[in-house]
Amino acid sequence: MLGVIAGKIPFLDGVELTRGPTGRIQPPTTPNEFQTDVVWFRIGDGEFVSAPGKVFPYTFARDFGGPDDQAVPDGAEPPPWVMAKLTQPFRFVSGLGEDMVGYIFPATNAVGVPLDLGAADDHDRFGCAHVDDGEAAAVNAGDLSANALAALLPPSRDRIRFGRYVDRDGGLHRSPLGDGGQACEGPGNVFHPIPGGEATGVRLLRRGQRAFANGAGFRISVTPRGPWRWMDLRGRPELQASTQTRGIIGPNDKRIWIDVFPDVTQ
Repeated sequence: MLGVIAGKIPFLDGVELTRGPTGRIQPPTTPNEFQTDVVWFRIGDGEFVSAPGKVFPYTFARDFGGPDDQAVPDGAEPPPWVMAKLTQPFRFVSGLGEDMVGYIFPATNAVGVPLDLGAADDHDRFGCAHVDDGEAAAVNAGDLSANALAALLPPSRDRIRFGRYVDRDGGLHRSPLGDGGQACEGPGNVFHPIPGGEATGVRLLRRGQRAFANGAGFRISVTPRGPWRWMDLRGRPELQASTQTRGIIGPNDKRIWIDVFPDVTQ
């Protein structure tokens, strides 16, 4: 902390440190925390959340990965699904905001972050290089940002359900288009399209259910003319399933976001 950005509030283990007239910390010491901001606001039927840096989209918008697909698996659920917790028809993430603290992603993506002293290099266990992770301020910047935003948001009538996308033959998939292809080398680098090329519906678990065992859950068919249609990562209807799909939207703009992360197909 050399005083280059004098307005930044430094902390050491949660205790605020004092700056001198030049911006240098007095007495000289090395902080290990700083304070930044996240923002939520509405303009008409548009809703906005901010990220105090360059946020990796899946931090707020999720993807089709499961526990075995994480670069640094920790066995925990992903951070709160920010886009699914918003309330308005039009939803936006304002990135590169506030303090520009660098790259923002969950701890399960953090490979080669400078403060992660245990990181030997920037390649993960799938052979993928994380050259940008060295520009992150902290291993868990994404988790901190998402949790702070979730605490700001009002209740939403949208629903998040554990589930899978269903192909024409009844098979279950995390993606509505196919499986695999997320690794940079090895068998996981091969993408396998699902039968028919895309999902024909979804199978969802009811609240409190954690697996499809013993006939649990229910199925919803999805067609271009409704009543249920595909929904993208911003909560808007889609004509067909895509890499942007995150759930389904039905009558009266009822949205169901599909959480495909947990292992629910035992």
